[in-house]
Amino acid sequence: MVHPVCIHLRERVKAVLSQSGESIRWLSKQTNVDYQKLYRLESGDLRSLSFFDARRIARFVEPDRFKQILEEYFPEEVRDLTDSGFTQQDLDDRMEALEFLISSELRYQVYLFASETPGANRDKVVLEYGRNGLKTLDELLAKQALKMNADGTFQGTLNIVVNAPDFLIKKMAHLHVDMIDLVDAGSLMRSFHRGVNKEGLRKAYNTIAQASHELCSILENPDYSGPDLMIFNLACGIVGEKGHS
Repeated sequence: MVHPVCIHLRERVKAVLSQSGESIRWLSKQTNVDYQKLYRLESGDLRSLSFFDARRIARFVEPDRFKQILEEYFPEEVRDLTDSGFTQQDLDDRMEALEFLISSELRYQVYLFASETPGANRDKVVLEYGRNGLKTLDELLAKQALKMNADGTFQGTLNIVVNAPDFLIKKMAHLHVDMIDLVDAGSLMRSFHRGVNKEGLRKAYNTIAQASHELCSILENPDYSGPDLMIFNLACGIVGEKGHS
């Protein structure tokens, strides 16, 4: 089944390319969306688009209506964005900072240490990661992935990520898996696969969604704040045909 937003944006993409006389590669540079994804969208082979990619494409091919398009095809994501209080520019800045953050394991480790370790300051970052860690810390501050508090400690700005593109979420998940040591107390990793009908799919999804809600309630409760850093991934989905997105 093809997501309706793909059908809508395909027509707009074809119209923009026809009117401008430009290529898909040109459109990829204008929108910062992967060339192969745009190629498959234009050719009718793309079955789905993430909110983030649809937003980038719509902002370029229909700048006067892109908000209405997103509200029509991604109502829940738009509601989440509104509830977060982020502006469109805020979202762009946060995605750029997130992409920079997870481009290397050292950056991500320094970010986690500085933002989540009680009392972490520049001296502690040097003790933990050396001069390279301090250089990385300054890069994260420049990208506004971290903010320095008045007492010299740090606050992460990317603790909550709203509507990140799929490739960033997957890359972060890979980093998390590599960083977890399963011999430590409090570590758990499980993998499942099973063919299910629509009712089974709905119940499985609701179970994961409820677990996510309960987990967020724990993490946001100051009564449970402490020095032991935990990282989490929750994922479930339908396996599609190879090449589909």
